[in-house]
Amino acid sequence: MRSPARFLGAETVNFDKLVCIMTTTKATQAQRKKPSQKAVLRAVASSTAVETGQNVAQLEQKLRQPSTRFAHIKLAR
Repeated sequence: MRSPARFLGAETVNFDKLVCIMTTTKATQAQRKKPSQKAVLRAVASSTAVETGQNVAQLEQKLRQPSTRFAHIKLAR
């Protein structure tokens, strides 16, 4: 029976190195940058514009204006 390493075309497999590579990859993936407030506003405005047919710039402006409608309600953090 062939060994898995030979079947894949490798002579030997260094599992210590493989675990190190996997660990490094997971750590790198976990360190993603958070999107900026401007990027979130742009994404919401463009998505809404596609769905409603409104102008993206107008929706962005509307989102930037502070709303006093629910000012007394605090969001959980």
